[in-house]
Amino acid sequence: MFPDMKLYEEILFLDGYFKGMWVVENVISWYEPLIKPYEVASHYFWSNFYINDINVEGRMHQGLVEELEKRKGFKISHINNIDKIKILRNCVEPETGLHIFNCAFKIKQTTLD
Repeated sequence: MFPDMKLYEEILFLDGYFKGMWVVENVISWYEPLIKPYEVASHYFWSNFYINDINVEGRMHQGLVEELEKRKGFKISHINNIDKIKILRNCVEPETGLHIFNCAFKIKQTTLD
């Protein structure tokens, strides 16, 4: 299996031409990335802003589709002919997504409990 160069094409295009803030995510690869990413919560992120690492508690990589859907916050159980478990396990955790947003906009978000 060869690295997908489309990922790097996208990163280079954004870095060279896009004037706004951007971030590209990918799961950690088996090979050393050609462009150094930030490594955050078991994912790679390339961006034009600083992203620090965080410890995500409650990461869920095992379980039934319904459990993973609840953890991730969306449903795919109605979709056929896909590996639902693999897709849900590879998703960024909701807390990580919020962290990336906060890094981009330097906004401290609060939750209503």
